[in-house]
Amino acid sequence: MGSMRLGSLSFSCVAVALLGVVAPPPARSSSKPSPEKLTAAAAAKNGLAGATRPWHVVAKFETFDKDGKHSNSGTFEEWWFSPASYKSVYSSETFHQTDVATPQGLFRSGDQHWTTPLENPVPQLLLSPMIGHYDPEVYWLAEQDKALGADKLHCILLTPPHALGRQTIAPQTSDGTDFTVAPSFCLDPDTGALRTQSSGPSRVNTVFNQVREFGGQLVAQHVQRAAQGKLSLDLRIVTLEALPDSSQPPTADPGSQGPIQGPIDLPDGWMTLAKGEADFREAFGRAVALLPPNSTTKATLKVAVDNTGRVTNVELVEGPKDFGGVLAKAIKKVTFVPFQVSGTPMSVNLTKTYTLNTQTQVGGMIQIP
Repeated sequence: MGSMRLGSLSFSCVAVALLGVVAPPPARSSSKPSPEKLTAAAAAKNGLAGATRPWHVVAKFETFDKDGKHSNSGTFEEWWFSPASYKSVYSSETFHQTDVATPQGLFRSGDQHWTTPLENPVPQLLLSPMIGHYDPEVYWLAEQDKALGADKLHCILLTPPHALGRQTIAPQTSDGTDFTVAPSFCLDPDTGALRTQSSGPSRVNTVFNQVREFGGQLVAQHVQRAAQGKLSLDLRIVTLEALPDSSQPPTADPGSQGPIQGPIDLPDGWMTLAKGEADFREAFGRAVALLPPNSTTKATLKVAVDNTGRVTNVELVEGPKDFGGVLAKAIKKVTFVPFQVSGTPMSVNLTKTYTLNTQTQVGGMIQIP
């Protein structure tokens, strides 16, 4: 279930069309690491995904709706031995699932569907909270020092490389949203610990507190996420320990289903693009130009991806052919990072829905394929 094994969630659920012209990054001293190297090093160092010795974690979480009221709560627990040997138990008021990875494959009991964007942030924030690489045709990485209370942080801002000639969409909003605000993440300059992440204009902000070193990794004991300025997730680790050398790898629970085979039907948000994101965004901009003003348009695509990450088929199942057809043609050209189940690449089927409101803030949000 965990993002550690999939490396799938993007920096935010949406990519934002930013406005304004951004100057090229300044030349750097050879003795100072580039922001690209800082990003890669921080991604490898933060979260339990990089630990090499067997471990056990228990975390409790609570989620809140857009009005700040309780919506769900539960626990996530995992015993990890290797990428192909682990047991994870996700239990909440609405979702119960146990995954056991063995050399024979992945076995699942409880809810059989893959976690949705409402559920998967919990393991993702524990195991692999950062992306280590950004396509330079989509983002340049700029640096900026900021203060968080008494802490001084070193931040990486994700800015669009206009000098590469990529087009942007300039949404008109009536709510005062500032689309010049870049997505960013901030690190402790001394340790490289991840302390904050921000999606930029969509205002999804995450704070990582009580960071401790564990097995050579940096792990936040308390993580809080806010959407539009209101708390949406509170996550706390209650147990984090190394497993004794005498511990035995897990075996499949009686009655569990598996080993899971492809093609796997995945909810949107699981797959990471390896190549072609900039071209897709450019095609998206052309598709938007086909839409009438002050309208809402929805297109749904069924996308088949093989175990190498190559798109093998795209079908428009809902939406206008002019808008959806441009998106379908564009997504055929992208390549995804192969989806892995207990260390084995699998073919998948994705259902991707794009909803664009050309009048409101949603018009500035482009979902990454």
